[in-house]
Amino acid sequence: ETACEPRRAPATPEVPDPMHDELLRLPTAAEAIGHGETTTRRLIREGRLRAVLVDGVLRVPRSAIDEFIASLPEAHPGADLT
Repeated sequence: ETACEPRRAPATPEVPDPMHDELLRLPTAAEAIGHGETTTRRLIREGRLRAVLVDGVLRVPRSAIDEFIASLPEAHPGADLT
């Protein structure tokens, strides 16, 4: 760092803003995680996928999709993927 260079703040991970988190309809959320609506509802019931009720209608926050995908185990080279 020189006298001419501005000091930069350290990079911080993005934290979702719950007030501006996009809320997805169930079919869109199901497509995003690669499952059908029935399986998506089961994941929500089991607490594995966060969801909210908006006026009695189920919605899945976009950040919940990202969290769910991040929680999945990685496939390793040579793993049986069938």
